This record gives sequence, structure tokens and C-alpha cells, in this order.
Amino acid sequence: TTKNNEINCLAAPNTITNMMDMNTQIRLDQAREMPSKPVAFDAIIDLNNRGIGYFEQEDFENSKSSFFEALSGIGMGQIMGVVDATFFDEITGECKSMAIYPEKANGNGTNSQGKSVEYDEGMHKYNTPMRIPESYHEHTVLPILAYNMAQAIISQGGYNAAKCWLRLAARYHEASASSDSMLEVRILHTLGYCFYKTATGDMSLACYQQALDIIRKWKLGDKPLAVALNCIGVIHFDMAVGDSDKAKQSLEESLQIYRSTSNTNDLDMATVLNNLGRIYYLRSEFDAARNTYTECLRIRKRFLMGDSLDLGASFYNLAQVLFQLGSFNEALVNFQDFVSIASIHFGESSKDVGQGFKGIAEVYQEQENLESALLFFSQALKAHTTSSGIYSQEVATLLNKLGNLNYKMKNFDTAMRNYRDGLEIERRVLPPNHPHLIITQTNIAHIHRQLGQNVDARTEYKKVLEMQIEAFGEDGIELAETHACIGLMCSRMEDNENTVKAYQAALRVYRHHYGTNEHPNIASTLNSIGLALFKQGVFELAKACFSEGLRIRSKLLGPNHSDVAILWYNGATVCAELGDEDEAIKMYKEALRVEKCSLGDAHPDVVLTLQHLGQVYQQLGRLEQSLEFYEEAIGICRNQMEAKPEELGKLLNLLGNACLQLGQVDRMMECFTEASRIFGESEEPDKANLVIAGFGLYSFSRSFIPSAPVA
Repeated sequence: TTKNNEINCLAAPNTITNMMDMNTQIRLDQAREMPSKPVAFDAIIDLNNRGIGYFEQEDFENSKSSFFEALSGIGMGQIMGVVDATFFDEITGECKSMAIYPEKANGNGTNSQGKSVEYDEGMHKYNTPMRIPESYHEHTVLPILAYNMAQAIISQGGYNAAKCWLRLAARYHEASASSDSMLEVRILHTLGYCFYKTATGDMSLACYQQALDIIRKWKLGDKPLAVALNCIGVIHFDMAVGDSDKAKQSLEESLQIYRSTSNTNDLDMATVLNNLGRIYYLRSEFDAARNTYTECLRIRKRFLMGDSLDLGASFYNLAQVLFQLGSFNEALVNFQDFVSIASIHFGESSKDVGQGFKGIAEVYQEQENLESALLFFSQALKAHTTSSGIYSQEVATLLNKLGNLNYKMKNFDTAMRNYRDGLEIERRVLPPNHPHLIITQTNIAHIHRQLGQNVDARTEYKKVLEMQIEAFGEDGIELAETHACIGLMCSRMEDNENTVKAYQAALRVYRHHYGTNEHPNIASTLNSIGLALFKQGVFELAKACFSEGLRIRSKLLGPNHSDVAILWYNGATVCAELGDEDEAIKMYKEALRVEKCSLGDAHPDVVLTLQHLGQVYQQLGRLEQSLEFYEEAIGICRNQMEAKPEELGKLLNLLGNACLQLGQVDRMMECFTEASRIFGESEEPDKANLVIAGFGLYSFSRSFIPSAPVA
């Protein structure tokens, strides 16, 4: 492939915006009216130097005027002698379609002179105009002038317009037969940067790769080689389908060149370290990312001013890694340093400062300093709303984070407003059934559930289910939890029939997804179905569900896991209801053994199981054994600081009834008296009443034994 064809492959896209503004009155379609007689070559050099001077003063309008005047001075005859008419007309046609004013910068912001302000990734290493040596021929000056014009336009963010001038520079350079390969590298690098800034990654990669090939072919030095490898690494990582392996390889090769050819305080090396740290971070290689960012920060602290934007970027990047590693105090300091610097460059209401506030808020949230987290999430929201408008994904994300925080702080009404505001924005900025929409809708349902608004919660969960079916299909694993939530709401509403249906739907999805019965989620769902069937009085089916759940959990979790104890307990409850007291006692005792083993002797679940063992023994008339279990439960309850007094009162009531059956009147009166006192002091007197009853005494019916909670 010839050089000519290589340049043609880098054609600019169809839609191109302006390259210069009205004040300069410079149009490439006026180039045919350039004077055919060239001015003195010294004047060309002076005009170019003047343009460079204006550039250094950030007076880009006069800089462009000077460069164009220099081009005009060379003369149309010389220009048309090195650029064929077809190519010239192609570029001119593109420029005619442009608007009058330069496009806005795609960087992070602009300074007061209109210059693009952005974080350095090393993509625009060759970012200044070139001077013309006096020994240059007129034809070899053309690519330099076109290149310089492009640099002035880029400084105002006119990336698409700059592409036109860089394509002319490349054609001029090719036609001049110049031996200056480094100029060709500069042109290709800058063209690659323009494609990068206009999100044309494949074209950008082609430019940088072509520059790399030239550097290697003509052995132009280690520094240009390291610069090109850095750019290629960034492009590989940032393309729509990023390749982190290739990115890592290119950046590590670039870093190795810097380490072997320069001292360890090279700012360009710091840029590569920063880019490589991003790769490590997003590959979750956090230790490597921390070491890389720390080295980058050390170099930048030494050579950059304290308010340098790149120094700020290093603070932010290191803060993110430290946050992931759980070093929250260090992360907080680095986020704060970043905010201080970003505020100088972008103002306190910018997106960048908003991101810093968000990082600070997340640190405070992890440290359980919820009030401070709330404050900084709110500041982040204000900054993003001011800079981007209310209808942006970042604003919606922050509203959801505020909702999560208010939910945790039990500010449920505020959390609901946060979620609903976020949902409204997401509906505007995201496609239907987007995962973020589903999450926000789910959070709204959770608040209704937390508030005990079971009907509203079920309605919201059904909306979530409809969205999930559209997004993932009826067999999507995401549906299973939503089916289960609907089942729980139906259970709270005592709609046992629909409870079973919802949990059965969840079970079907789990079985389809896992391809087996033996999974913890399947065991939990079987337990929930068993509970619903138990409440319906379908005891045999409930027992079968508990038994299958017990088999699965025992196999997956081992015989001594607390979740296994729950199913032993529930199985025992069904057996007691079916009148199989002996089997119930065996299963309760096994539940008790596992609970003591996994939860400790003083756990509330142990107390509950002891209570029910006492009730079954009492039901069988084995009152002395019943007393033993009641007394053990009471002893634990008395020593539990967190135990509710009503629970102790209930146990004393049960023990008093057993003593009544045994004729132990004094002990019975002690139990009833203490229980009555506790119930009298209860905050829920309607639920704390003394009950005098007994099996075989006055022909009272046996007590109802409740089942365990949903696991």
C-alpha cells in the first residue's frame, strides 16, 4: 500500500463542523483567489513565528490569521502544484458545509480564553505549532503551516475542522517528498487525537498505529515510541468494545521504555502510570492500581503546581482505589484534595466537583457517618443538576443513592420522593425496561413493603415483574426474587392461595436457571411454599416441601448450619399439628442441637425451640419434662439484654399452666404474678394477656404452635 492510499483511508466523516470563526474571514474555498506570486520566504517565516507567538499567548484567532496569511503568501500556484484539484475540491466542499463558529470543546471544560481544559492522557503530546527552519523549501513549508493551523483550531476545541487541515498537511508532506518522518508522525498523532476526541476510535487507532510503524521503521527514538504506545493503549481501552489485555500490554511496554531511558521523575511517564492505573482499577487489580497511582502522584507532586488539574486527577484516581481497598480515611483525604483543585478549574457547580462530592459521600456512608453522607450526596446532586440539567443519568443515579441513604436512615417519605424523582428522570433518559429503571421501581416497592403497605407494595412489585419479563423473558433469573416478594406480600395479606402461586413461579424460574433442585434458593423457596400450605391447612404437602428443603440444605450447607435448623423446626411443627408428637419431639431436638451448635446456647431461636418442646411434652402429659424445657428457656431469657419482656412473660405463663396441672400452686402463683406484672407494663397490652389453660384440664383444646419465619 502506498503512502497516498494510507492517507486516503483516513477520510473525515460526512458531518464536519466549523474550523474557524467569522472574524478571521478565512475560507478554504477562497484559496483559489490566493496570489499566484509568492512573497519573500523570510516573510513566510515571520508570519509563522507571529502565529506561534499568538498561540503561546492563547490568542488563537490571530494565530490562525497569521498561519493562513503565511499560506496565502506561498501562492496558489505552489499549493496546486502539490495538491491535485480533486482532493482540494473534496476538502473545500467539506468546509463549505460547515457552520460559521467553532464547535464547542469536548474536553472537561474551558478556561476564560476559550481554551480547552482537560485531564492529560498523553493523547495530544505534539500539541504546539512548529517553527520553520530557514533551510526549508517552499513546498516543505506547506505541511508545517497546515499542521500549525490545525493546532490553533484544536486549542479552541474544533476537532472536526482540524481534521481537514491535518489531511491537507499529510497530503502536502507526501507530495513534498520530505525526509522529515517526525513531521509525518506529528501529523498522524494529531489527526489520531482529533478522531479520539470525536469518538471515532477505529480511525484514531489507525492513525496512531501508522505513526508507530513509521517510528519503528525509521528508528526515530525511544521517546516517540513510548508516546505512540501510550496512545494506542488508551484507544484500545476506550473503544466501544475495549480490549484491556491489549491496552495493558501497550501501556506496560510504554512504561518500560520510560523506565529504561529516563529518570523516574518524567512527567510523561507519570501520564502512562495514570493510564495504566485505570486499566488495573477496572480489572479489579486494586493493589497494582494503588501502587501505580501512588508512583504517578509522587512524580506529579514534585513537578506540578499544587492546583494542577493532572495532580487533581491523581488524587481522585488514588482515592477510588483506596476506597475499594477499604482505606476510607486515606480515600477521604484524596477526594477532598481533588475537590479543592477541581473547584479552581471548573467551579463548585461542575460535574467534576460533583463526582468528588459523590466520592466523599460514599466514604462517609461506608463509615456509617450518614448525616455527612447525606450532605455530600446532596451537594453532588446540586452540582450535577447545575452543570448537566436535571434530566441526566448521573442526576438519576444520585437521587437513587440519596433514596438508599434515606431508606437506611428510616426517612421513608424522603426516600420515596428521591426514588420517584429518579424514576421520572430515568424514564426520560433511558430506554424502556432498562435495568436502572427496574432497580428504582423495585426500591419504591421495598419502601411500601417496609411501611407495611402490602397492597401498594404488591402493585409495585407486579410493575417490576412486567418490566423484567420484557427485558429478560419469563425465564430470567431476575424474575425469581420479584415473584418471591409478591408471594411475601400475599402472605402478609393472608392471601395464601396467591402466596403459593407466586412462590411456585419463583421455584420454576430457579429450577430452569440452575438446571437442578440442589441450590440454596430452591430450598428457601420450598420452605416458603411449605409455610403457605401450612397456613392453608394442607399439612402433608407442607411437610413434603419442608422435607425436600431440609434434604437440599443438609447436603449443600452441612448438618450443622442454622438454615438447616429452620427446616428441622418447621418439619417438627407440621408433625405436631398432624398429631405425630413423637416425631415432632425428635425433629425439635435436632433443631435445638443445630441451633446451639451454630448460633450458641443463648440465641432467641434456641429459646423458641425450647418453648415448643415444652409445649409438645405438656400436650403428651409428660409435665416434668415440659417444666425442664420451659425453665431452660426462661433462664436464657432472663440473661438476654435484648430479649423482649413480653417473651419472658409468655414463658412464665406457660410454666405457670404446667405447674397448675401438676398441682404446684405456690410456684404457679409466682409465675402468674410475674407474668401479669410484665404484661401490665407492656407497650402492647392487647397482645400481652395472661392465659390460664392446660391439656386435659377443663377439656381445653391444645395450643397452636407457630411455624418458623421465612428463611
